[in-house]
Amino acid sequence: MENIFLLSIFNLAVAIVSLVAAVKMNQVSKKLEKSIKITYFFYSFVFFTVYFLLNGITIAVVDNSFSLAVMRFTSYPLLVIGGMFLCLIPINLTRLKKVETFYISGVLLVILTSSILTFFGLNSLGEFPYRDIEYWIRPTNVFLFWSVFLLGATLLGSLLFSTAFYLRFAVKKRKHEVPFGKAVMIGGGCLFFSLAIFSDYFVGEFLQEFIVTNTIATLLFIMGILMLVSSINYKGEKKKDYNHNN
Repeated sequence: MENIFLLSIFNLAVAIVSLVAAVKMNQVSKKLEKSIKITYFFYSFVFFTVYFLLNGITIAVVDNSFSLAVMRFTSYPLLVIGGMFLCLIPINLTRLKKVETFYISGVLLVILTSSILTFFGLNSLGEFPYRDIEYWIRPTNVFLFWSVFLLGATLLGSLLFSTAFYLRFAVKKRKHEVPFGKAVMIGGGCLFFSLAIFSDYFVGEFLQEFIVTNTIATLLFIMGILMLVSSINYKGEKKKDYNHNN
């Protein structure tokens, strides 16, 4: 049970960091007119905040194990939508509106399909006697497995695309300190998110060690958020002025 509360604390920690990031983005957006990048960053952090807040509180206070499973599975789409907004930034920068529309439609279709699978999966669990609550972090049957797989693959694909886009941009701008630094930070943040999702959705599913992999994922998420926020105010190294008045 100590592991459960530790997991709750980590989830709440990510929620707090993400909330601070959302507030920061909101403040920056007021200074910049019609910045799609900042707006999408803000939406991403809002959805991340709600997801981790719901999970942190639910894990801590819900003592009905089946209700815990329901809350966990129904909250997954929030994380996917948050990742979708991150991916919309590079898509928007390429000015491919058709791709943007197709991508959003695809993500929504995945969420709908996953929700249907989740409904059948949770109803197929039947009347289980009370088990170790760690089991209910992610109970498994064929419906729930494919629900998690679809959401995880969609989210991971979105984040890997964002990572590749920004790191490729960084290579192009390697001779320009500020654009290079910003792109590396954003790409690095998306990479940390990708590792977090891979750890929680896929390694956790394979090892059936959801407490350990989810804890690792929350720490990686915090690192990713901090890198994204740091990129906003990055101005490069201040050059020293060697000109002195004699």
